[in-house]
Amino acid sequence: MALSVEQIPQSGAFFAFLSRHAARHERAIEYVARYHRAALNTIPREASAQNLAPAKKRKELKRQYRRLAERGEITFQIATEGEALEKGIESFLILESRGWKGRQGGAFLRRGGHAMFLRSMVRSLAQAGKCRIYSLACGERLISSNIVLTDEGVAYFWKTAFNEDFAAFSPGALLTLLMTESFLNEPDLIEADSCAIPNHSMIAHIWREKKAFSDMVISIRPGANWVARQLARREALVRLARERVKLMLGRLRRF
Repeated sequence: MALSVEQIPQSGAFFAFLSRHAARHERAIEYVARYHRAALNTIPREASAQNLAPAKKRKELKRQYRRLAERGEITFQIATEGEALEKGIESFLILESRGWKGRQGGAFLRRGGHAMFLRSMVRSLAQAGKCRIYSLACGERLISSNIVLTDEGVAYFWKTAFNEDFAAFSPGALLTLLMTESFLNEPDLIEADSCAIPNHSMIAHIWREKKAFSDMVISIRPGANWVARQLARREALVRLARERVKLMLGRLRRF
C-alpha cells in the first residue's frame, strides 16, 4: 500500500516522475528526510577547479604532500583492468580491514561473502568500463584507496580506505584531491556524487557543491495516503532513536 524509497536525487528524472505520478493520481508523498551531500559538477571545468577546497585547505594539503614526499616517492595510480585492477581490489580489501572498519567488524573481509561480492562487482563493472580504483602510495606502502563507479557521465565515489599510520598526512584527502583533478580532465564526465553522509568531514571540504536528496514514502493505492504518512513518521522516529542511541554509546565509550 506504500512504497519506501531512499537517496533519490531531487534534481533527477526519477524524482520528477514520482512527483508527477503522485499529483496526477492523488497519491501522497511523505518525506522521511531531506538532506544534501557533497558533489562535484565538472561543467564548466575552469569554474569547478576554482570551486574545490578553499585556499587555506589547499595550502595545508600541499604542505602535507611535501612532508609525505620526505618519507618516500609518492605514486598516484588509476587501475581500470587486468592485473592492476586485481591488485587494486585486494589492496583495498586489506587496507580497509586494517582500519577502523576492520576493528568494528564492518570491513568487507570481516563480513563473510561481502568481499566476494565486492570482487565480483568490481570486475564485472570494470569490464564494462564502469569502475576504477584510485590509489596513493608512499614508497612501497599503499596509504589510501578509492573505488569509483561510473555511469552515463556520472562518477560515484563509492568506497574509500586509508592507512592510519599516515593519518597525520591526510592520505584520504590527498588522494581525493588528485582523483578530483583527474575527473576535471575527463571530457565525458559531467558530475561526481560523493555518496557520503551530509557534511562529511573529508569530502565536504574538497567538493563544496551540494546535491539535494530525499528519503520518501509514497502511497500506491487509492485511500492509502494515511498509511504513507504513518510509515514516514514511524521511520523518522526510528532514525531519531537510533541516532540518540549512537550518541549515548559514544559518550559511554569515553569513560
